Amino acid sequence: MEGIERRWRELDHKDLLNQAERTKLENDAKEIQRQMKIVFLQQLKQQAEQSKLIEKHENEKQKLLADVQGTRASLEKLNMQFQYFQENMKTVETVKDLEWKLTQLQQEKEKHEELLRSLIPREEEERSELEKATRAAIEVLQARRQHKVIGVKRIGEINDAPWRQACMEKYKNDQGGWELRYSAMMAEWQALVYDPEWEPYIRVQDKDGLWKKQVDEQNEKLVQLQAELGKEVCATVIAALKELGNYGLNNRTPLVLPWNFRENRKATLEEVFKVLKGTI
Repeated sequence: MEGIERRWRELDHKDLLNQAERTKLENDAKEIQRQMKIVFLQQLKQQAEQSKLIEKHENEKQKLLADVQGTRASLEKLNMQFQYFQENMKTVETVKDLEWKLTQLQQEKEKHEELLRSLIPREEEERSELEKATRAAIEVLQARRQHKVIGVKRIGEINDAPWRQACMEKYKNDQGGWELRYSAMMAEWQALVYDPEWEPYIRVQDKDGLWKKQVDEQNEKLVQLQAELGKEVCATVIAALKELGNYGLNNRTPLVLPWNFRENRKATLEEVFKVLKGTI
């Protein structure tokens, strides 16, 4: 009988220990959930602050651009009037009146020129702030890779889909596998596209008689690529070179931009705002 009672007391003690451990685990789980919630709320707050900063810079830039354009238009009008009076002063009888008007126009012109000079540094400052905001937007978009419409694109990057298909068909029996050949060729051609030493261009004259540079589709390397992997693969390299030219990247330096993949163009800051706010 005493052995049974002792066994019963041991079982009661173990049950109390298990209950204490369960309570501690539940408290630990609640504390972890609380910490995760705090981190999540902090991230949401940071994203909201970045959105407000970008939107503020865009509004200030638009206002400043409008001021600069208005001042330049006024200055151009004054220049025309100034030239008119200057040319006609000798042929008009009321020379004194014209001289007075010319003086007034000259003073007004100088005033607008001074205003324009004061606006230019502000415009440059706003442009610098806009570039910082754009870089911040790119970082946010890179962190939110799940969005399918608005994202980040490297200008001059080769579309790899035709390469995958062509390599899979042509090199499927390679000992090392077609993937190895695909990766090596893609890396080689992407580096070539960004290499300023490679000049696959010719100069042509347009209908207005102006000379411009365009991709030479008969370039030896491009012809060899087309013969090896087909016209569709070669077209991806030509498209990447044209894209670099369209953005004026003569030194072929990669440029990262916010991008609208649905319409295949640079994304506006308004579209980036909508992504940050969750409306796209």
